Amino acid sequence: MVVGKWECNTRNGAIWLYVFTRNRKVSIRDVAGSRAAMFGTWHGEGTDVVYILDRDHTGPIEPKTMRFPVAELEQAVPAGTDPNARWHRL
Repeated sequence: MVVGKWECNTRNGAIWLYVFTRNRKVSIRDVAGSRAAMFGTWHGEGTDVVYILDRDHTGPIEPKTMRFPVAELEQAVPAGTDPNARWHRL
């Protein structure tokens, strides 16, 4: 299930908070606060989650389309249980 809050530890060490809502909205925020939060919409496409970020806290931005397998979220560990895991459920 995609709807919910997730934390992603990226390969470059940044930690991002993803919030996917039932009405197909997404927000992504750098937990460290060094980058602007981004907002957009999401949908399922086959076995992937596809999200399109089209604005930040100042207004519209150049749209960015990203995707990842839903299986990554399904395999997420509970927050605080494995610091080496890529995805955490909040």
